[in-house]
Amino acid sequence: MCFHENGEVNGSNLTLTVRCEGTGQFVIFYNSRESKSPGDGFSEEAYIELCEVQVIGCPLGFWGHGCSKQCPKNCLEHCRYSTGECIGICSQGFTGKSCENYERVNMALHRPTFQLNTISERHPSSRLVDGKQSELHINNNQCSSTCNYQCYAMWRVDLQNTRRIERIVVYSRTDNVECGKGRIHLNFKIGESVKLSLQNVLK
Repeated sequence: MCFHENGEVNGSNLTLTVRCEGTGQFVIFYNSRESKSPGDGFSEEAYIELCEVQVIGCPLGFWGHGCSKQCPKNCLEHCRYSTGECIGICSQGFTGKSCENYERVNMALHRPTFQLNTISERHPSSRLVDGKQSELHINNNQCSSTCNYQCYAMWRVDLQNTRRIERIVVYSRTDNVECGKGRIHLNFKIGESVKLSLQNVLK
């Protein structure tokens, strides 16, 4: 509800302007007598006697006098007509009234994953995106692994939308170091066009 009449509105005023900022498709005007009695200064019946209703605002994405200013580019919905403040939510990673602050987030967290030749159902591929990296031994239920003697190993995470990726952080198994498998070669493919290759030496 963007406006509620509190008994102070001048009933003799034939034109009433109500400040009501928000987004929506329908504007509903209603009158109710469910909780009021004639003794409160109200009539016994609810009725509407209007001649014209105007809904004034800017096209989505604009604000200000003359609707000449654009809403913040990282505001996913609409912004306030008077201030440009974002109404609703900001793009992922952005915060603030105008979505001006960027906080980097783990976009893979709890996203769907897939892995070829997983060694055991006890170590599913989803372990790599569960947000846990305190006990990186295979037996501590925070890691996954593929079977031995494979010519191709692959793990994939679905970010469920096109994302702007800055960097990839990999936490490897600590028990590999104990077994003398500290040196690994990693290849990452993002989408279908970008390939990042790196060599990670565990110390």
